[in-house]
Amino acid sequence: MNRHSSQQAHDFLHQSSLGLAIVGIVLMTPFSINNFLQGRHLLGVGGLLINGIFAFNTWTITKRNYYSDTLTLLVLVPIVIFFLNLTFIQQGIIGIFWCYPSVIACYFMLPERKAWIANLTLLSITFPIAWHIIEQALAIRMISTVVMVSIFSAIFVRVINRPTTETQASSHHRSTDWVTEPNVPP
Repeated sequence: MNRHSSQQAHDFLHQSSLGLAIVGIVLMTPFSINNFLQGRHLLGVGGLLINGIFAFNTWTITKRNYYSDTLTLLVLVPIVIFFLNLTFIQQGIIGIFWCYPSVIACYFMLPERKAWIANLTLLSITFPIAWHIIEQALAIRMISTVVMVSIFSAIFVRVINRPTTETQASSHHRSTDWVTEPNVPP
């Protein structure tokens, strides 16, 4: 990866992590409050912990122009996995709905290889629990669709981060061609 595409990936992580953090705070807060009101205090704490990390990420990105994907991988991802599985245990099928944003968030908040590790960990821990908690026919569909979303997200992020290299090569090629071929515009 050249310096320009590395910068593009860095910028992408900053922008997407900031957007995900803000959306996560706005949309997860009511569920955290509801969990407390419904007596699911541990799930409420989980939502607040996740939102706390999102708030910290928002602050570091906006005030310090810094984003720690290591913090996301080593702190946020394990917390998400723990509370995602707790959701399956306490609420059953509702846990399925939280799998999709969790999988997508990994790809949009982590560099590609770390996202693969996070997703493989999330899926390998979550799927067996889901298999035992929800009806098998539904679990099969959940596993298939979550795997598809994971793969689609990986492809999408790779495509997003790839064009700069191709555009630079194409731009470089165009800028030198006009010198050797007078009919090719710069």
